[in-house]
Amino acid sequence: MSSFRELTNFPHPTRSFKKKAFQTEQKTVSDICKGMKTTAITFAILAAATLTCFSRTIDAEHSVVTIHAYHGDGSMVEATMTGMQGTVEFNPEALDQSRFSVCIDPSTFNSEIGFRNFHIKSYQYLGARKYPEICFISKKIVASGENYLVTGDLTLHGVTLQVAIPFSYRNGILEGSLKINRYDYGIGNDNEERVSPEVDAMIKCVLR
Repeated sequence: MSSFRELTNFPHPTRSFKKKAFQTEQKTVSDICKGMKTTAITFAILAAATLTCFSRTIDAEHSVVTIHAYHGDGSMVEATMTGMQGTVEFNPEALDQSRFSVCIDPSTFNSEIGFRNFHIKSYQYLGARKYPEICFISKKIVASGENYLVTGDLTLHGVTLQVAIPFSYRNGILEGSLKINRYDYGIGNDNEERVSPEVDAMIKCVLR
């Protein structure tokens, strides 16, 4: 025959229910926290991956700026500048997050004529020693038909002015063009009648 202690020694049903409910609640909160942590980590990884996809490396060997300068008689002089480097983060589907910060080396100016190269790189024109970089930093990129338009600051010969560059993007290559009045940047002087103050710059930036 069972004793009174044995008959009365069983868990209180209300306490047992509350304990199980509390344990279940703790497990649910824990699972939610784990789920939120996993989601946050996944989001961070995806965000980093997206940023990596935006960021591209410039292929300096195949990137070039071609310059066309015009003489008073209508003849044209062509030259190139290389050594392009910087940051390109470009995604046609996210133009508001895209940006350019690119520089080129004026000491690489090459017209295939040694005396002319020396003259243009001197203090009278590009001043390549004093101003070792020509840089462009974008402020805004928008679509323009099938192509794009980037507005930003061009720093040349120690002068920074805002410019707009129309450009295209095909097969990992950015190509744009820009007309520059060299007098705006303090290059040369207005007594030179033989050479037009405006030059055309064709930009080719190859991405990897």
